[in-house]
Amino acid sequence: MRVLIVGCGRVGSDLARHLAEDGHDVSIIDENPDKLRALGSTFNGTIHVGLPVDIRVLREAGIELADALVAVTNDDNTNVMSVQLAKKVFGVPRTLARLDEP
Repeated sequence: MRVLIVGCGRVGSDLARHLAEDGHDVSIIDENPDKLRALGSTFNGTIHVGLPVDIRVLREAGIELADALVAVTNDDNTNVMSVQLAKKVFGVPRTLARLDEP
């Protein structure tokens, strides 16, 4: 499965590692290059620095071929907007957004 993860904090980085170890094709986006570097050299997915709501960044990360997008940044608005772009613009069949504010 091709999975795009938005946000490389604790949840995003753990999810990316586990999915990649299980053989999935994983791409992860974060604005902070230090967080992406923290994935380490053993991470066999692709990393992308940039805004997760930037169409260009999403395309570079492979959203057009994604089977799923998981948005787990620390910003609810970014997570919702990422999922909306994935669903409405790119037709990603499965999306999940972490929301902290009810």
